[in-house]
Amino acid sequence: MYRNLIELIKSKRIQKGITLQNMAEKLGYKSKSSYYNVENGRVKVTLEQFINICKVLEFTKGEILKIAELFIDDEVA
Repeated sequence: MYRNLIELIKSKRIQKGITLQNMAEKLGYKSKSSYYNVENGRVKVTLEQFINICKVLEFTKGEILKIAELFIDDEVA
């Protein structure tokens, strides 16, 4: 499930034309490699980091709710 979330974040970033460097800067990471580790699943994001990523990538409320539903369905199954 986490891998799906990471892929969604990465594809949204690419779709919006935001570079790794830009994401790192907007989120306050010291380098693009630090953020790269997030997108490759080496580092898990906190809820606060996820919220900030959603803001930078301009996820709609509907998109965020769909993500939450995936996590809830995964936990229930």
